[in-house]
Amino acid sequence: MNENNVSYPLLRTEWIYETNNCILQRKQKWQSGNWETTYLIESEYINTLKQKEKYIAVSDKVERVEKTIINNYVNGRLSVTNDNRGAESEHNIDQSTSFLYDNANRVLSMQIDLGPGFGNQQKEVLQYAYNKTGKLDSLIYSQTIKGEVVDKQLSLFYYDKYNGNLMSQVQKKWNDKSAKWENRTKSEFTYNTNGKLIQETYSYYSSNFWTVNVRYDYIYDQRGLLQSKIMYQQLYRQWRKIYTIEYSNIENEQPNLMESKYNFWGGTTGEYVNNFIPYYFNDEISLMEANRIEIKYTTDITLVTNTSFEVGWLKIYPNPSNGVFYIDTQNYYIESWEVFDLSGLRLKSDTNHFRTGLVDLTELPDGIYMIKAITNDNQLLKQKIIIHRNQ
Repeated sequence: MNENNVSYPLLRTEWIYETNNCILQRKQKWQSGNWETTYLIESEYINTLKQKEKYIAVSDKVERVEKTIINNYVNGRLSVTNDNRGAESEHNIDQSTSFLYDNANRVLSMQIDLGPGFGNQQKEVLQYAYNKTGKLDSLIYSQTIKGEVVDKQLSLFYYDKYNGNLMSQVQKKWNDKSAKWENRTKSEFTYNTNGKLIQETYSYYSSNFWTVNVRYDYIYDQRGLLQSKIMYQQLYRQWRKIYTIEYSNIENEQPNLMESKYNFWGGTTGEYVNNFIPYYFNDEISLMEANRIEIKYTTDITLVTNTSFEVGWLKIYPNPSNGVFYIDTQNYYIESWEVFDLSGLRLKSDTNHFRTGLVDLTELPDGIYMIKAITNDNQLLKQKIIIHRNQ
């Protein structure tokens, strides 16, 4: 926190590693002159495969296990994930997810069996299809309720045939009355000659037409580093700038100053406006609601910002994964989510209309990313996610 140019500690997170595996995440809050632990995530591994993850809330130094996730593997591939309410027990399983692969180690299907809270009567299935180049071509989400299979959502992916870049993604919903898939939303992406994303647009389908309503432009400097991200909206049939996030004070190819400002419409140009700003810090990507973030490095690394608040942790698993993740849907309902790379570029977003909590990033390469999610009661949650495919 920054008041009158005086910095005060608020929150911090520690990552404890053992042979390159993160075995403990410790979230702490500054209280009465000391760092007090508020949350723990304990992880157990066999070699590099995460076997168990335990989520522990801490209040008045008393620990309470909220969730335990157990991963099971066959030939190094994730086969079944069990989500336990509280401590590990066969009676505590709220949700079990099983995976089926093809010979190329690509996910063909995922089946989610919902636990006691749903009467053990509902299953959710995701079926994957790939094109000739091995990229994800389509994804169908369906539900099985009391033995009846009901299609719900279809996602289609379109790529540039020359360089393989994802050019657009179309989501459709199943209409029971007409017995056909109907358009719902569309995302379109434009890249520069270096393969960097320079524009993304989002459209919705209504009255037999696509209507574009939001656009993001990405501006890079001569080194290819992100300089600014500009949001536009369609107002009175014209694209109007809404805000710009500017990145500056570059050191070691990373910005140490990020500022969110009005950029013409809806406010005074150049005036600060609160926004969700992704930033790269200490080999991690993070996300805060702020209008200005300044990073300074000392012996004890300090983040100075006039941010309104730092977002909470999103519970998502398996993590690492092969590109398919699940958001915990037992404790909150996710309205929407966005995924960023380590430079802060938004790579993918979606509105979560169903209870699966599915985050499908199979079209992205192996690496570290950041996910931000909004719940139906306006909580903002974040988490670092890792895509790692076993070769």
